[in-house]
Amino acid sequence: MAITTNSEYITSKLSRFNLSENDIDLILAENPLLDGPLDVMNCKLAIYSSISSILPLADVKESEYAITWKIDALKLWYQGLCNELGKPNVLDVGNSAAVKPKVRNRSNYW
Repeated sequence: MAITTNSEYITSKLSRFNLSENDIDLILAENPLLDGPLDVMNCKLAIYSSISSILPLADVKESEYAITWKIDALKLWYQGLCNELGKPNVLDVGNSAAVKPKVRNRSNYW
């Protein structure tokens, strides 16, 4: 079965992370450029721009029933997407350039 729509592409890419159909619909709603024919680059940009708002947070456990998400796997995949698109990783707060301490040579003040 060939992927022919933007919705099918996004669903196929994100289904391995157990995102719901509502999450996919949210990405499509937030990105009006996806109304046309299949455009892989627009799909990737849409996922990139929407991922922080749909990041799965659930860790539900009820007796024998359990739902968990592999957030590390999602973040690793997202890092690859960011690298491919040449965009900053908005999920990697701890490693952003603005947060990292900078070492400066202050020996001339001694």
